[in-house]
Amino acid sequence: VHAPVHCDTSDFGDIVAKRGSEKAVWREILQFFKSHFPKHSVSLYFVREQSPSLGLLPEVAKELGLGITIEKQEVSPVIEVPKSWEEYTRRLGQRRRKELERKLRKTEVAGVVSLRVVEDDVSEQDTEKIIQLIRKSSPEKDVFMDEYTADFFKDVMRSMVPAGLAKLFFLSIDDEVVA
Repeated sequence: VHAPVHCDTSDFGDIVAKRGSEKAVWREILQFFKSHFPKHSVSLYFVREQSPSLGLLPEVAKELGLGITIEKQEVSPVIEVPKSWEEYTRRLGQRRRKELERKLRKTEVAGVVSLRVVEDDVSEQDTEKIIQLIRKSSPEKDVFMDEYTADFFKDVMRSMVPAGLAKLFFLSIDDEVVA
């Protein structure tokens, strides 16, 4: 089943599921498609090699009597997010570490720096600010962030943050949000 969405809306096309429940989630998804769209196929793009889905999908498909084909599409760079700031800076090469230190020093003299974290109710102002910052970050992202995509991102923020699945971080200098 090919849905009318942008393939470039996501870096990775995979389920969002609680660790350990991926198999049950895939079983429900594949049973739904088997029941409602028996003559169609499901195409997933950009599933990471490290994803549990790559191992689980063939197993669940076989259990349900479905066929599956897995093809390598593209190679995408992936980094594991370090657990601490210190670990992150240790992983940087000397040139990037010096550049980061320079930017941090510049920030220190720029004004009063503050960080606001949104962990529960997401306001319309918060979602608009995130969309505005994404659009301002590059000409390509401004084109990408059309009305449809902006609404999608707003829906994601309004549903995931209150559920405890995401947080919004706003960095301000002298009370102006800059990131």
